[in-house]
Amino acid sequence: MSLFALPCIFIAISGGIIADRFGMKKVGVGSLFLMIAGTFLVGVSNNFLFMCLGRIVSGIGALTLACMHAVKRVPSDNDILGCRV
Repeated sequence: MSLFALPCIFIAISGGIIADRFGMKKVGVGSLFLMIAGTFLVGVSNNFLFMCLGRIVSGIGALTLACMHAVKRVPSDNDILGCRV
């Protein structure tokens, strides 16, 4: 498993709930900021630890955006526990 996909374990369920609670636009901008910050950290890292940390941060942002995209695509009458499936 790559460090980019590792946050999927934690974000897969909670991404939709976070987007519903705080709004798509706010979470989308925050996720985009996390992706940019993680990618920047990978780019300027001078050791393996910071590179791995950057990949994890970047993965959190990307997977939250992916969950938001999935929530947006599904009709709202399929709500289960606050997360549209």
